[in-house]
Amino acid sequence: MGSRDWVRVFKWFHENPELSLQEKATTGKIRQILEGEGIEIIPTDLSTGLIAVVRGKHGGKAICLRADIDALPIQEQTGLDYASRKCEIMHACGHDFHTTVALAAAAELNRQRNQLNGTLYFAFEPGEEVFGGAEKMLQTGVLRNVSEFYGFHADPAMGVGEVGIKEGGVMAAVDRFRIDVRGIGTHGATPHLGNNPISVIISLISALQSFAAREISPAQSHVISFTHIDGGNTWNIIPETASCEGTVRTLRSEDRRAIRDSFYRTVQSFAKLTGADCQLEWISGASAVINSGSLCETAKIAAAEAGLKAVDFIPEMISDDFSSFTEKTQNAQGLYLKIGTGIGFPLHHPKFEVDLKAIDHTVEFVSTLLRKALT
Repeated sequence: MGSRDWVRVFKWFHENPELSLQEKATTGKIRQILEGEGIEIIPTDLSTGLIAVVRGKHGGKAICLRADIDALPIQEQTGLDYASRKCEIMHACGHDFHTTVALAAAAELNRQRNQLNGTLYFAFEPGEEVFGGAEKMLQTGVLRNVSEFYGFHADPAMGVGEVGIKEGGVMAAVDRFRIDVRGIGTHGATPHLGNNPISVIISLISALQSFAAREISPAQSHVISFTHIDGGNTWNIIPETASCEGTVRTLRSEDRRAIRDSFYRTVQSFAKLTGADCQLEWISGASAVINSGSLCETAKIAAAEAGLKAVDFIPEMISDDFSSFTEKTQNAQGLYLKIGTGIGFPLHHPKFEVDLKAIDHTVEFVSTLLRKALT
């Protein structure tokens, strides 16, 4: 298939987005294209998403390219003639672009398989936006012997022809927390007869926010955000309960542990200090995405050969479960790249769009990178 065909493929995915773990038609289209290209699909019990493989003629290592396939619950406002046909569902994060590029690279490398050393997997991951998709792929056992995982993401902060390559932490670990406080409710005019859980929540938030400034180096990226507070239902009654929740983002595992441990200590201390019942629920999400230095150097060479400009980028505090592939596969390395898709509206915005010229550039770059990874 030529480049014009891949543009049409991209437009189909963009017009037919599906939410996380509901990607039935998307998976069917991926399967149809792979089968049309004569690419082997590994049988698994995945309900959505799939894993394909290109086996080189000669022995060697196993590597994997991950492409996420799910969309977001957003009403598209781009005005494109190939805009989403689904009400309040849109590919606002570029996963249609990721899927198209992975399919095109798989087709190109499959045609060159007799010149390849090793095995190349293509993991079309469902449910990345809600996390857990990577876990589902790993649970198949197909990727257990992979030594290098590759992933990329559309970036509307970079122009077409640019690729972001950076060693070390590039995407944050994500954790969610909820704090529930039970005090003693009473009339608003008699606070001395109760124990106001709202006052406890406010003091807790202040204490937890100040922890990072005291104990985490300002040179290290981290975020503590309180995003929801709930307590009471009228103006003259002190409620019995109040709660808050939010998120913590870190790039270093030691900072992640330190903040989590501090949350538990502080909440327990406030329970003793105030006499209120304070409970913390900590929900760990994806770990930080850490790029291998050696794989970064290979990517820079591939970018130059493909005519792309390699640029540095600032690590982001958003997250991606790509980290699960390297974290839970023994001795595996990872490389997560940013691909310029044209300066425009940010990811998850209803007017986000991909410049179609980025498709050819990215396919050439990704194909070159994966060939080099197998040499």
